[in-house]
Amino acid sequence: MSNGRKLTDEQLEQMAAHREAGKTYAWLAAEFGVSVGAIRWQCLRLGADRPDGHRFLTKNPSGQTQRGGRQVRPYSPNEDAFIQERKLAGDSNSAIARALGRKPHSILGRVMTLAMTQDRQERAS
Repeated sequence: MSNGRKLTDEQLEQMAAHREAGKTYAWLAAEFGVSVGAIRWQCLRLGADRPDGHRFLTKNPSGQTQRGGRQVRPYSPNEDAFIQERKLAGDSNSAIARALGRKPHSILGRVMTLAMTQDRQERAS
């Protein structure tokens, strides 16, 4: 692979299938030899979700939101609505990020997360 990718298309398909079968990010990271963060991102990008819709955000004792032991700034419902409205209007992730004081890749991740959340809700109904 000359494009710098660590996982082939075939491995990504296998990873998605394992995730949808219930395998954990840690198991997938060990299986494919990449970081847990890389697995999380690829699963999010591909829409590969565990059957139980497990979420990886937690709260620490002081009530701060964490992911993987690191403090994160969660998106508010108002920010989510703004992102969805601006994406429908055709705005780029960079433009939305500037308006919200966030990074473009964070907006991309949030757009994918919102789509996955909607898919979970549709499956549940």
